[in-house]
Amino acid sequence: MKDNKLPTVEDGIMQSLMQSYKEHGDGSYSYLKEFWKDIKENQPVLADIIIHEMRAFKNDKLAGAFTHGVFLVYALLKSQAEVDELREMWED
Repeated sequence: MKDNKLPTVEDGIMQSLMQSYKEHGDGSYSYLKEFWKDIKENQPVLADIIIHEMRAFKNDKLAGAFTHGVFLVYALLKSQAEVDELREMWED
């Protein structure tokens, strides 16, 4: 990764993520379950912030849309970081 700690998401990462998502047997449930497990273990402060913000919504559909957006951004950044790490390994 460059000086920026967050990876720059490239074209194709979303398609790759969606393909992986579709190949998962029960789709969204297991993906979201893995997402919450991962974020709570690896980013506990971020998880607390997300939960706090999610609870601020009075409408469950809006809270769900917010959480879906957070999930997508987190999953895309994580997937890109993994791709970048593999590239770095192959370049060495």
